[in-house]
Amino acid sequence: MWCASVLLLAGVGMLFRLLMTSAGFRS
Repeated sequence: MWCASVLLLAGVGMLFRLLMTSAGFRS
């Protein structure tokens, strides 16, 4: 089902954004 893949993609994107922001604040 496509809804699950879209939800997973959104979750991965949000996690990646959070990781990049935390890395940016740290450096």
